[in-house]
Amino acid sequence: MKIFNKPFAISEGVIAGGERPLLLCGPCVVESEELCMEIAGKVSEHASQLGFDYVFKASFDKANRTSADSFRSVGGNDSLKSLRR
Repeated sequence: MKIFNKPFAISEGVIAGGERPLLLCGPCVVESEELCMEIAGKVSEHASQLGFDYVFKASFDKANRTSADSFRSVGGNDSLKSLRR
């Protein structure tokens, strides 16, 4: 595992490049606030047990789809509200 020489803060209390591994993950796109909260809770719990710091990540609009008919999100405003929470 590579340890970076100069850790930096991603946000208050979240440090990248320190002694603890940092996991950034979540669903590809916001499908619902409930699903985001469920995923964030489960992954956070497991990350903590394994000694990882965790940052939830999901796209509010997944425009780069193969098909124009593919699901992009629940809508920009609703997705951003969910991500803020």
